Amino acid sequence: MNVTAVVLAAGSGQRVGSDIPKQFLPLAGRPMITLSLAAFEACKQLQAVVVALPPGGGAAEPPLEEFAKVGARVAGGSSRQGSLAQALAHLPESTEAVLVHDAARPLLGQRIIEDLLAALDDTCDGVIPAIPIEDTIKKVSEDRLVEQELDRRGVWRVQTPQLFRRAALEDSLAKAIQSGMESTDCSQMLTGAGYRVRVVEGDPLNFKVTRAVDLWLAEQVLAARPEGGG
Repeated sequence: MNVTAVVLAAGSGQRVGSDIPKQFLPLAGRPMITLSLAAFEACKQLQAVVVALPPGGGAAEPPLEEFAKVGARVAGGSSRQGSLAQALAHLPESTEAVLVHDAARPLLGQRIIEDLLAALDDTCDGVIPAIPIEDTIKKVSEDRLVEQELDRRGVWRVQTPQLFRRAALEDSLAKAIQSGMESTDCSQMLTGAGYRVRVVEGDPLNFKVTRAVDLWLAEQVLAARPEGGG
C-alpha cells in the first residue's frame, strides 16, 4: 500500500504562551516539528510527506530540506479541516492511504506507526491510536459545578497519527465541509460519514504539547531517552 503522511502544522498554538507558533519552538535543540518529521523519515513503509504550514511563513519556520520524504509544503487554512483540505490537494497521485498527524505531538514512536499500518485491513476504513480513560470522569457546568458522573467504561483518549484510506478520508472531508461540520479529529468525520474506524493502543508519551508545562515534560522525556533525545 502506498502511504503518504500529512503533518498539520498551521496552528498558532497561543496557549503555550509564545509569539512563535509552538510547532516551531525548540525542543531538545531542534524545532518541534522536525521530531515528527524524523519519525516519518525513518519509516520504510511511508513513501512521502506533505506538511501544512502557517500561511505567509515567517522567520520562525524552519528549513525542512533534511527530510527527503517531504514532497510538498502547503499553506494551511483557517481551520484544521481547511489545512487538511490544502494538504490532500497535494498528495502524490499514487497515494492509497493517508497518515494524518498533528505536529504538536512531537514524541511519536515507530511502534504506533507500525501498529496503525498493520491494523488497516478489509474490516475497516481507518485506524486511530487511543488510550483507555483511567480517571474518574465528570461533566462540569460553565460555572464549574459538577453536573453528572460519566461512565468511563469504553471511553478512550484519541491521539494522532491517524491512518485512513484515501478515498474514505477525501469523501468524509467533503461531506463535513458541505454540512458545516467542524471536527476535532479526522476520525470524527469518517464515523459521521458512516465509515468504520478501528482503534489500536496509543502511547501515553505521545501527548499533545498545548501549554508551557507540556514543553517541559517533552524535554524531560527526550533527555531520558537512550539516544539522548535525538
